[in-house]
Amino acid sequence: MSNKIDFELEGVKHSLRFGMTSVRILEQKSIHHTNLHNGEELNNIDMFINVVYSGLCNHADVVEENRPSWADAYDISEQLLLDADLQKKIFDVWESSKPVKEMMDRLKTIGETKKKSSKK
Repeated sequence: MSNKIDFELEGVKHSLRFGMTSVRILEQKSIHHTNLHNGEELNNIDMFINVVYSGLCNHADVVEENRPSWADAYDISEQLLLDADLQKKIFDVWESSKPVKEMMDRLKTIGETKKKSSKK
């Protein structure tokens, strides 16, 4: 499966690409959110917006265009939240990308290590 998805909203074409840049952005956004909200984890909607933002930025970097603003990603995400099928396709592409799989494996390992150390 590809790490890129193209779609159209209100006559405007968008592309999301999930690679190393998107993983780095997601990690930064998650840390920022956790610090800003006293350790509170991202909810599903915030996570979805960050996934969209990271994919838009990664694609922009690859094709050497200016990155969109977070507000642009938020607006796009609001439209995407009305289309469950497209949301699923985006998450499927996101989850299947190699950098995201590697990030999730690292997070799983960190979580397991924390559980083991807290049991001691």
